[in-house]
Amino acid sequence: MTADAVVIRPGTAAEVAAALKEASDAGQSLIIRGAGSKDGYGRTPSRIDVILDMQRLNHIVAHEHGDMTATTWQPAYEEGKQVFQAILDSIAAGDSWTPKVITIPGVVVSSENVDQFMKDHPAK
Repeated sequence: MTADAVVIRPGTAAEVAAALKEASDAGQSLIIRGAGSKDGYGRTPSRIDVILDMQRLNHIVAHEHGDMTATTWQPAYEEGKQVFQAILDSIAAGDSWTPKVITIPGVVVSSENVDQFMKDHPAK
């Protein structure tokens, strides 16, 4: 990591969107970091102004009892790709940019395993 970089640790999708917009508006270089398992991958950026640390977004966001779905944040390579594409899209759209839903792969939770899943992964 770069010693001078600002580290932002969002806890909600709105905080992610705000951080992305602020960095874009300021012309700052931003990287997205999950658990750090892929830190050595790819080309090293020449400049890093902001590090968007996604580790707080790794829990159940919503669950409706009896429903076969749960909304979760699951740190993953695919998440990083989709968020990065959202950054590129927001920059290309300029002032006309509006937030979009990004589908992120996660754990399948059904009515058969939700009770155990909730016990194993309590909301933070």
